[in-house]
Amino acid sequence: MTTSKLHTLPQLTGLMLIATACLLLVGGRAEAQVCGVAQLAPVVKGEVWQGYGEANPLFTGSDAVGSRGIVYRASANALVTAPIAGQVEYAGPVENLGQVVILNIGGDRRVVLTGLSGLRVRTGDRIAQGGRLGATAPAHGEAAFVYMELRCGEEPVNPTPVKTVAMQ
Repeated sequence: MTTSKLHTLPQLTGLMLIATACLLLVGGRAEAQVCGVAQLAPVVKGEVWQGYGEANPLFTGSDAVGSRGIVYRASANALVTAPIAGQVEYAGPVENLGQVVILNIGGDRRVVLTGLSGLRVRTGDRIAQGGRLGATAPAHGEAAFVYMELRCGEEPVNPTPVKTVAMQ
């Protein structure tokens, strides 16, 4: 009768990393998943103005707080789209945030989007990834800002490791 060695957790973790690296070297794909989400698309044509956890450049000193989502900078009235397919759990105004869309993307996972105007969806609608949600709010000056947050349960999580598709 043969016996096998039990692998420790660090050894198994090391083996998983090696297997992932090998897949990447031979052309395979290893996609990061956060909260069971493998792919989020950018929500607006523009730039990431503030990443998850970064301090808001508008607040300094004791008011500085790390972002719980991603802030996109775009032109005023730019098209805002769904980063992933889901059901609109809420679409409407929220005090101090303007028009807000909350997408239920399954289970206890949600995407929260703020800084919108001219909503094209209503509570209860199903929407595909890339579907039109609305537009960026009219801006003072040339820039408008859209905030996107990925939530697992009640907690925001960093969506950055999730593979994103470039918006052209």
